[in-house]
Amino acid sequence: MRLQRYNEASASAPTSVSSRMVSEERDLQLSDVVSSLLYVSRSTVPASGLAKELADIQYTSLARNSECDLTGVLIATPVFFAQILEGPIGSLTGVMRSIRADARHVEIDEDGPNGLEGRSFRHWSMACFGPDSFTSRQIEPAIMRCHGSMSPRKAVELISFIKTIIPAGKQPSTF
Repeated sequence: MRLQRYNEASASAPTSVSSRMVSEERDLQLSDVVSSLLYVSRSTVPASGLAKELADIQYTSLARNSECDLTGVLIATPVFFAQILEGPIGSLTGVMRSIRADARHVEIDEDGPNGLEGRSFRHWSMACFGPDSFTSRQIEPAIMRCHGSMSPRKAVELISFIKTIIPAGKQPSTF
């Protein structure tokens, strides 16, 4: 379920100003409900092709995430992917369906969706840190602790570590 202010049926159907205002207010309230989801997975991408694959992922994700009101960060190491996504539950569900079907990774462990009071990565429709980045090198051991044995405690620890290491509110250099 993607939240949107107007769908085709409501845009073409005549409505009173007051009912349209109530509908807009309800939609805005629903879009304020934000959840987060963390997943870690094992990469199937050869190291020699990882930079190109990350560029492809980021290109596709920037448009889709903006359209679906998703924000987040993707970290790729030579062995793992870790991603935190934030947004409406319906959007998270849809994008995770696509991610689960993506052959670039296997052994996907998820935690969430979990309710949030606010976004941590509100300025990023898709921040991406590649395997040669400082962030990737620092975070790989934490990802390894979660992969294959995800628990709420481990997820909270990994998310906290990611938030500590990534400067919130500043668009990172990619790859």
